[in-house]
Amino acid sequence: MAMDVKRILDNQGTQLLDVDLDVLEEELQTGGYDATYIRYCQELIDDFRTLHKGSAKERKTVPNEMPMASNIANGNSLSPFNEAFETTTISNRSRFARDLLTIRDAGRPTGAFRKLLSSSPYVDEKFIDDNIDLFTPDELKELLKFMPLSERFLEKYFASLDHEALAKNQEFSEEFFISHYSELDAQTVLKKGVNAWRVKGRRSPKLDMFLRIKGVRF
Repeated sequence: MAMDVKRILDNQGTQLLDVDLDVLEEELQTGGYDATYIRYCQELIDDFRTLHKGSAKERKTVPNEMPMASNIANGNSLSPFNEAFETTTISNRSRFARDLLTIRDAGRPTGAFRKLLSSSPYVDEKFIDDNIDLFTPDELKELLKFMPLSERFLEKYFASLDHEALAKNQEFSEEFFISHYSELDAQTVLKKGVNAWRVKGRRSPKLDMFLRIKGVRF
């Protein structure tokens, strides 16, 4: 049975030494894990190694500092970690990936994903763009319902996005609609969408003519 590297890192990561991380890294390379699992675990390993280096520097500046008694009693005297240092050093990507996996593993409903987005202020369009690989198609669909995204983003990932959710929940230009007319349902865009120009009196002459040519009467 393959080792549960993720669980070890999540639950015992702050107690692991570099040699332990080496073992886990080798397990990831040989254990037949899927790419998403490997990427998540590898980033945590990298973060913990960074924490080791930072803590080593701190120890050099205070050579006579002794481990706290509570750490010794708990068997954690070998751990070089500091909770505050860990919080600021672990990347937002790793933190968010960990929380996503927790939601998925627990079979959490849509509300949990939206709550995660609301409680993660760093998750803006740039974060999503930079970390698009973290999200499943269903999560991207929820993003379309929950977060306004720029037309540049919608264009860039158009092929990967749910077109029904996009048509209903995102604002975009008439030109974007015309360009993607064959993929976006006109009735959804014009009757259920959020664009101001879905109202006939607010459309440009160009869009009016385009819709007449296409036989759209509403």
